[in-house]
Amino acid sequence: MNKKMKAKKVARNILSIIAIIMAIAIIFLTSNFVKKTQLETKAQEIEDIISETELIKTETTKPDPKRATAMKQFKIETAENLAEEIIEPEPETEPESEANAEPEREEVEVTEEGEYLGEFKITAYCPCYECSEGYGSQTAIGTYAQEGYTIAVDPNVIPLGSQIRFNGNVYTAEDVGGAVQGSAIDLYMESHEETINWGVQYMDVWLIN
Repeated sequence: MNKKMKAKKVARNILSIIAIIMAIAIIFLTSNFVKKTQLETKAQEIEDIISETELIKTETTKPDPKRATAMKQFKIETAENLAEEIIEPEPETEPESEANAEPEREEVEVTEEGEYLGEFKITAYCPCYECSEGYGSQTAIGTYAQEGYTIAVDPNVIPLGSQIRFNGNVYTAEDVGGAVQGSAIDLYMESHEETINWGVQYMDVWLIN
């Protein structure tokens, strides 16, 4: 009788130990599952934030349609001019020596007033994001703007590539801008402080060529 009781007691102890082990295993597995679920949730949140950030970046750097149209039109006109030169080549001239070759951007000597275009609103801009709409110093025709040389215009009023005289200087229309419409010119400057000091001025404008 005593042997049977002892055997039952041992069996109960074994079952208790097994139950404790199983409970510990269940707790461990449940804890790992919860942690894995939390990590997956965090990873999904981070992925959503990255996607939203990329979407916002894409929207904020969306090109100005007017600038893209002006650049496309300038390229078309340039290609047409090159085609005309190929079809009707100019008479051959003796090549200039490298020392006498003209620079890429030649100085314009003003000998006449040119065609009077009227009084224009003259503002200023710089390469900062706020002024250049994210394009920096790159112009609508693909060059890089230079202070004292580059201006932004409305190409419907002043064709890109034209040389314009005002304020006692001659500038070249190389750029466009969303706010530059009608009788308005945006003068390129190197710093934002200079543009603020310039403010808004009204001047007589002449078309040189």
